Amino acid sequence: MKLPFKDIIKEYLLAVTIAAVTALFIRSFVTEAFRIPTDFMAPTLLPGDHIFVNKIAYQNIFGKWTSRPQPGDVVVFTLPIDPKHEYIKRVVAVAGDTVEIKDEKLLINNKPVTQPGATNTGMQNLDPIHVTDGMLFVLGDNRSKGQDSRSWGLLSIESVKGRASIVWFSMGSSGAHDPWRIRWERIFKRVK
Repeated sequence: MKLPFKDIIKEYLLAVTIAAVTALFIRSFVTEAFRIPTDFMAPTLLPGDHIFVNKIAYQNIFGKWTSRPQPGDVVVFTLPIDPKHEYIKRVVAVAGDTVEIKDEKLLINNKPVTQPGATNTGMQNLDPIHVTDGMLFVLGDNRSKGQDSRSWGLLSIESVKGRASIVWFSMGSSGAHDPWRIRWERIFKRVK
């Protein structure tokens, strides 16, 4: 039995609507894809990396957090002073910690901290800053470039959209000679 054209259109519209609502739900609450435009997180993330961000990693549900960002987490967030744009940085200190930069060394609670992938060369000294409740101190891994908590201050946990999880695609090169090269070695690499 052949369906009337009107019924076929209704079925297609219903299927497209369900797919769109499902995709919107997943993008809003579960995971979202982002493209890295700069080298401010190099070498962890490179320009041309496409990443998935886990949006359920940190959720405030009915006034209780499922978990909170921890030092070492790479997070995507919006700044209150620039809510139209998303940024990505590494959490280096959480509530209760004191951050200081002295002689190109990152000190957390007066102890030197090294993080895999972070380049501390070129960092200016920073007087001690105490991280208050509900706030984070974030830095880019390429610490001589870009803006982070050193320039705009502490970041509210409420501004965090999620945790970077994997590089699902990567295209570009270290030089300008081949910007369309697929970096196969980076695909499905965990962000850590």
